[in-house]
Amino acid sequence: MPKNVPPFEVTCPCCSAVLKVDAEIKGVIAHTAAVKPKMFADIEEAARAMKEQDTRRDSIFRQSVEAQAAGGNPGYVSRANPYPIYAWSRALFWLVSICIAGVIWIGASIVERSRRVG
Repeated sequence: MPKNVPPFEVTCPCCSAVLKVDAEIKGVIAHTAAVKPKMFADIEEAARAMKEQDTRRDSIFRQSVEAQAAGGNPGYVSRANPYPIYAWSRALFWLVSICIAGVIWIGASIVERSRRVG
């Protein structure tokens, strides 16, 4: 590599930071972080935006409460999965579990008897 190569600058494609690289030592010698633009010009504008966000959130909540009161949108149906998720009662859960365990037990005993005979 030629000697006395001046350092060069590289811009990061992810964060737009500027890196100064020295070719002789093959390393970064300086770093300048990208300047992030401010979201709001002043504190009053930020407070106004927060107040608008609060009113919007309250409006959405009020609409969902009204929809549930009207019976239009049950709470257990999500937008990602439009099929309702049904919860089993405790008695039904244990009844089904015991029936499944009984079927497995009977099946295992039948297999065991067939092995003894054969």
